[in-house]
Amino acid sequence: MLPMPLRALILALVAVLAMPAEGRAAAYLRGPQETYKVFVIGDSLAGGLWAGLARQTQDDSTIKVNGRFKEESGLSRPEIYDWPRALTGILERNQFDIAIVMIGSNDGHDIRRGSERLQYDSPQWAVAYKENVAALLDVLKRAHVAVYWVGLPPMASGDIDNVAKTVTALQRDVMNKAGIRFIDIRARFANPDGSYTDSGRDLDGQYVRLRSRNGVNLLRSGNDKLASMVLEVVHADIMAAQGVHAAGEIAADQTETPQLPHRPAFDAPLFGTGLANGETLTISPQDLPSPDAVAVARIPLPLTPDKPKREPRPVERKPPPDPSPSLAGLKLAGPPGSQAERLFTTGEAPQPQPGRIDDFRMTAPAQ
Repeated sequence: MLPMPLRALILALVAVLAMPAEGRAAAYLRGPQETYKVFVIGDSLAGGLWAGLARQTQDDSTIKVNGRFKEESGLSRPEIYDWPRALTGILERNQFDIAIVMIGSNDGHDIRRGSERLQYDSPQWAVAYKENVAALLDVLKRAHVAVYWVGLPPMASGDIDNVAKTVTALQRDVMNKAGIRFIDIRARFANPDGSYTDSGRDLDGQYVRLRSRNGVNLLRSGNDKLASMVLEVVHADIMAAQGVHAAGEIAADQTETPQLPHRPAFDAPLFGTGLANGETLTISPQDLPSPDAVAVARIPLPLTPDKPKREPRPVERKPPPDPSPSLAGLKLAGPPGSQAERLFTTGEAPQPQPGRIDDFRMTAPAQ
């Protein structure tokens, strides 16, 4: 399997080259540069994304990742943590080319404006929240930093998921109006109907658990998948800065990894058994494994040098147990010279009687 940085570059190049020439726009990043300094900003979800990006780019010389996250932070309560102010100080001490922002899971709270308190999800709250988003974005734009804003995944709790949907929609609206890359990840971490799931396909196509048990954060496998989605967009823009032009807004579902071969749903009833609705499950020929796959599965794997073949241990065979008392009693029960004595003593079965069910002798039919 190809290393992740190389795989992401190939996928991004294919996506860019597949775009028609008339649909291509100017490069989003300044360049070309040998290395782009990336800074991740946000709450606990951003912390997981930062870790995933660091793992996925450890062999990628074109990207150097750093970041800053505050677990309980957000944009609805700057009195607890003021991100625009904190970011201004960070930019005075550090220089970076790309900012990746993921924030909002803690934003289901009222916003205070002086003595005024704006109730969460009211029209006045929505206006104030978008202003707070724009304030953080303005700090980055003044520093001439390319911004990638990442939306929120589905949440297990219905109330928290409603917050995620609300703030993601408002953040997307601000980014679209400002011409900023917005990466919507919700569909890639949801069931087909858009509902929450804690599992999904990882980078190797395996169906694994992706989400933490708190229903908010992502596990290592989920953060690696999230980082790969973001890197596909960033790598496409890096190539655009080097002379290949990409289209305007890039969504995460436009850089979907190749689909895996179709497999039958083996968690359903087996072939020929009835389903709950009274129908019978059938399997089409394309769902069956190919003969080549079966043949390959039968080929024994070669032994590795450090694992020599072991001789099988000798099996200690025990003598058969003595006849049970009941069988010994049967031997004594038969009268001397009777068929019962011969059966239980020597094992000689009685001769079948003509016409009986155990008479298998070939006899000529009666004339």
